Amino acid sequence: MKVLKFGGTSVATPEAIGRLVRIVSSAAKQEKIIVVCSAISKCTDALIKIGHKAASSDSSAGADIETLKCRHHALIESVLNDRNKVEALSECDAEFERLSAFAQSISAEGTISETSLDQIQTFGELLSTRIIARCLSEEGGVSVQWIDSRQIVRKSGQDVDFEATNANIAQVLAAHPDTEVFVAQGFIASNKNGAPVTLGRGGSDFSASIYAAGSCARVVEIWTDVPGIMTSDPKKIPFATTIPYLSYASARAMAEFGAKVLYPPTVEPARKAGIPICILNSFEPDAQGSLIIANPPHCAEGPLGLTSLPSSELGRLPADMIVPKVQNCSSEMIVLVGNSLPDNASARAEKALQRIAHSPVQTAGDNVFVEVDPESSRDALMSMHREFFEFKPLEVVHLFIAGYGAVGHALTALIRDHVKEIAGRSGKFLRIAGVSNSSRFVINAAGIRPADIDTLLPYGQEASGGAFFDAIGQMALRNAVVVDCTDSESIGARYEEFFRRGMSVVSCNRRAFAVPYARYSAMKAAAADYGLSLKYDTTVGTSLPVLESIAGNAFSGERTLAIEAVVSCTLNNIITSYDGANTESIATLLRRAQDIGLTEKDPRSDLGGKDALRKLLILAREAGFPLEADEVEITPMLEKEFFDCGIDEFYQKLSAWEPRFIERENELDNMGMRQRFVASIRRDATVPKGYKAQIKMELVGMESPFFWISGTENVVIIRNEGSAPLVIKGPGEGSLMAASSVLNNILSL
Repeated sequence: MKVLKFGGTSVATPEAIGRLVRIVSSAAKQEKIIVVCSAISKCTDALIKIGHKAASSDSSAGADIETLKCRHHALIESVLNDRNKVEALSECDAEFERLSAFAQSISAEGTISETSLDQIQTFGELLSTRIIARCLSEEGGVSVQWIDSRQIVRKSGQDVDFEATNANIAQVLAAHPDTEVFVAQGFIASNKNGAPVTLGRGGSDFSASIYAAGSCARVVEIWTDVPGIMTSDPKKIPFATTIPYLSYASARAMAEFGAKVLYPPTVEPARKAGIPICILNSFEPDAQGSLIIANPPHCAEGPLGLTSLPSSELGRLPADMIVPKVQNCSSEMIVLVGNSLPDNASARAEKALQRIAHSPVQTAGDNVFVEVDPESSRDALMSMHREFFEFKPLEVVHLFIAGYGAVGHALTALIRDHVKEIAGRSGKFLRIAGVSNSSRFVINAAGIRPADIDTLLPYGQEASGGAFFDAIGQMALRNAVVVDCTDSESIGARYEEFFRRGMSVVSCNRRAFAVPYARYSAMKAAAADYGLSLKYDTTVGTSLPVLESIAGNAFSGERTLAIEAVVSCTLNNIITSYDGANTESIATLLRRAQDIGLTEKDPRSDLGGKDALRKLLILAREAGFPLEADEVEITPMLEKEFFDCGIDEFYQKLSAWEPRFIERENELDNMGMRQRFVASIRRDATVPKGYKAQIKMELVGMESPFFWISGTENVVIIRNEGSAPLVIKGPGEGSLMAASSVLNNILSL
């Protein structure tokens, strides 16, 4: 026999129920199963709210009941077939009729007693388990029996009557010898008079342990939405890891002192019966989880985890929990839970907290306690977690992200999804301390969760007039990086200011570097003068190692003779997609590129070579050419008449020229050639500055790397003294690629 408990998030959606069915049906192939379920997520809170509204004659209680009913209807509609669906909807409606009637009785009394509040909360588990039982019968291919915990789990006063409860469990199991899976409600029970009562919030875990003890189960598995009991709250400490083994006493201490993953009373029935408790993640069923047993292996000794709770709550803990005296009832208590803590644990805690105001560190039982101001609680947790659970100190990098468009979104998503992996590989914890779009910004030195940015930004501070950058400068955080994901030249003008304030810059904003050479050179010099970094690899070639390769040659003393580049993603996409009469017109292809954001707002900026010009300036300067924009000879793709009119007239003219484009494409096919928009700079001793730069349409044959590009691909050819040409080719566009390159730049600082 095995008991499996599933919490509210594990039964709240069709996808979650599908995972539950797979887990249970797989387990049922090996042994009999008792499934204990919570109400669907947020249901119990809704029922409590309904009860209080009914007691105050709030007419919206009926609407709340209807909303809750609709949630359950939607779930039934999604997870059951037609026959089961009809019966389940009927059961659901009958239960909600009883709920409505009960709410009316509360309303008539004009108050809600503790007994009535208990009773109204029982509806959630009754509803969820009927749905789960039908799903398991229908989809799991197992014989299922729904059982009523109100008839089985008995309370006497505030305690569970284990003698009566165990007898009831044995009787139910004996009455259904052929049943493979029993489905029971967590959290609910009845008193000695048979009236419905609850086991307290989180009581479904307790119910699972009760059923395990009463059925002499081999193990009780608590399936939840986290990967076990962790070294700290992962919402506060991103680097928290799962504790693989705990003793019953250690698990109870973690739970009593604030770890929400386990309801504290759960431990005792299992401990007395010698039944292991396993905490598992229903969203990652193959992960190891946490195993709670009487004698964990030797590796489970020492510091196990960190918790926190208001100091005032220590007085409410069971009498057998050893706790220290509280100095300040408004403080937060940080608890280092351990199993045979080392003698130097207190000293290490003092060391970790030396920069954080705190009361004296106290040891009580197997645990270390320290009081801190609530505002310092997170910093205290992080410092102690680094000391006891992270094998090397992490370097915190504060990121201020300017520009929250496609690249900004992609960058924050990468940080959200990979922050632990990044820390493990690089030793750097990336903390987003500020984000700004064109109109508003949010800023917080303690860090902003990536998942919260979209919610917070609309209510952030006004960003006009450079307010975001002014706020950054006032914070003066150590190890700060401004990440420029905009296309604004004005932000580039502030880079030197950032360096003066001790901040490095990582940029994918090519406009910031396509400025007069004196400004470009001053930017680079300022970074060097202040010992800070300026990284901008993404400005040309997105994720391709173009600038890195050119800079590497320059540092090695190898002189660059020429750079030839096809780097205009817009033109590349249009030119390589066009095949005369066999494809859509040039005008149609250009409009589509404009619609998906591949071009500037006015696409003629790309056709006229402005984007290619910015990239050529960056390439040339990186190679040691002090190139200015007015030194580049640009031959636009189209005649002058296309640029001296409005955008609508431009597209009309472009459509009218389609026969010429088709004719030219046929000529190219006959010659076996292609045309490409090439930006180049070459050393030329015959001109005053010793180099010549051009951007123009060129014909290329099959021997050229430019011949074979497609879509938005970029190709850069670097010709150096004494070596064969270096050809770099690959994708030149994409927000995720750009974000990845920006992230690599940040990590290379």
